[in-house]
Amino acid sequence: RVVGAGSSPLSRTLTIDLGSTDGVARGQVVVGDQGLIGVVQRVGWTSAEILLVTDPSMTVRGKSLRSGERARLEGHAISSGPPLQLSLSRQADLRPGDRLVTSGDGGVFPAGGSVGEVVRVWQPEGSQERRAEVVPFARFGKLEFVLLLSFQKPPEPLVTPEPLIPRELRTSSTATAAVGMR
Repeated sequence: RVVGAGSSPLSRTLTIDLGSTDGVARGQVVVGDQGLIGVVQRVGWTSAEILLVTDPSMTVRGKSLRSGERARLEGHAISSGPPLQLSLSRQADLRPGDRLVTSGDGGVFPAGGSVGEVVRVWQPEGSQERRAEVVPFARFGKLEFVLLLSFQKPPEPLVTPEPLIPRELRTSSTATAAVGMR
């Protein structure tokens, strides 16, 4: 359950009523019924602080469902205008109405999570890149409940060089060769 919201005009956070005693861990992804909310930033015994995707320090790697175009979405805390923005190359195929989801790149957010919709694409005067504004699907001011995901990238397989494997754990062909060398 959401029990509070951050008070700083430049910080976008929520507080939930679960903490470390409930298994909440820093870095967990937080979603709502309409889309991506953010990540767990701080954890107390019985509560946790969620850093919202709209916070200026937050970056989400996403992609367009229509074109597959990938982009980095950045929080934009200023209250006027859409709370997410992204930078694009001039050739990028992104337009108003495109729906964005998480791309899964970077290993923070699982692929396919709903993020928002592009509402405006423009090129600032004198700039080599275009900008886009995105309205998140989640309605942060009306959230009552959120879900915490335990998403982790699969671990890389551990490869141990042959000489470092203890004799007892070596395969029979390796053990036989090692015994014959004594």
